[in-house]
Amino acid sequence: MATQTFAQLTEPANIDSASDPDAALAAARLAKKQVLYTNLDAVGVIGTVSWTTGSVPSSLVEIYAWSLTDYDIAQAYIAQGAFNATATGDALTTLSYQVYDNIRAPGRFTIGRVLLTDAAGDGPWVFQPSSVSFSVGKNGLLFNGIDLFSTGSITLPKGGSVYVYVQSEFSGAEYAQLAVNAINFFARGSLPGVNVANDATWLRFNGAIVGSSDELDSTLQARNPAKWGTLGNGSPAKAYKSYAISSDPTTITRCSVVTNYDILEPGRVDVIIAGPAGAVAPSVVKGAQDAIAPLQIGGDKIPETARAVVSSAINRTITVSASVYVQKEYNTTAFQAQVAAHYAAFTASVDIGGGPLGVVSAERLEGVLSYRAALSPGVIYDVADFLPRDDIPLAFNEVPIVALTLTWIPV
Repeated sequence: MATQTFAQLTEPANIDSASDPDAALAAARLAKKQVLYTNLDAVGVIGTVSWTTGSVPSSLVEIYAWSLTDYDIAQAYIAQGAFNATATGDALTTLSYQVYDNIRAPGRFTIGRVLLTDAAGDGPWVFQPSSVSFSVGKNGLLFNGIDLFSTGSITLPKGGSVYVYVQSEFSGAEYAQLAVNAINFFARGSLPGVNVANDATWLRFNGAIVGSSDELDSTLQARNPAKWGTLGNGSPAKAYKSYAISSDPTTITRCSVVTNYDILEPGRVDVIIAGPAGAVAPSVVKGAQDAIAPLQIGGDKIPETARAVVSSAINRTITVSASVYVQKEYNTTAFQAQVAAHYAAFTASVDIGGGPLGVVSAERLEGVLSYRAALSPGVIYDVADFLPRDDIPLAFNEVPIVALTLTWIPV
């Protein structure tokens, strides 16, 4: 029987498996079924074209095609899971633990507070924090009331307001990225005439926790091979990189190790860290410093004569401006936000200091805008007066962030 590769079956023309995996799977099964029919015709089976959907012979072909497709997918998944560069998801988690002794960093739950207001003046209300839950609209992201400071029951005065501390239902960065007043619905324990909202301080108090997602595949893949450097007790650059990223892998996604930066300190190692959005907070820097050498000089993980200094990368703002002639159906806030998100994803992938060339490519910056992924060329009709025109050099400790000043012109 003729065979087809997994890639041929799961990536047929005009199917984007990343954006529509169900469509890709259906197309793969259809392709396998067509191969089976072709082979049946080749060996002399008569009348296959007249087999109706749901008939016994048609169903047998359908079942066999699904089984062969699932087998191909399983083969590819097992093969990809054996290599750090291709493993993803649970396969990468298992590989990282068994081969590199690395554990995927779990995401954090968001802990914040919401403000309850007795708008109807029907109070006072007395209730336990665990008896209420709130959500972003009906059936949106859910937050459960918690007794954060052991305050016991909560009293909402008549016509007054009171804060209720809440924890997200699951871990994930999306729970901490909500706009003010996004949490506006009683999911459980509704109090008549009482309004709920997360005000501007909902994550700005002592005890608040900004949630995060599980460690990204790309970050785990980066620190797995760096783990081998730790066998040298901190001397190899990869060891410092492994220690730094492992201190907070959900926040630190990039790391650069520089030696001989200060000729007066030949034993000094500068460890520069950055996250997806660029510079990181002082607390993140301190966590990485403590993980390598709390006192900077010597310690359990670096040579006694060495000095390791951790610092945050510095954001280098690159202003991207242009007149964008866009198909009028795509002249929407959502499409413009997608463009901004793609620029953020691009800059998040740039190495600290710009990599071997030490620059951010102006051509690549324009390409992010001009050649939109998964869109026909006619969506962005033209891009005029694009800036910057030249590559942007980065200092050894800089990472790029993009400021967009785009003029959208519908056509």
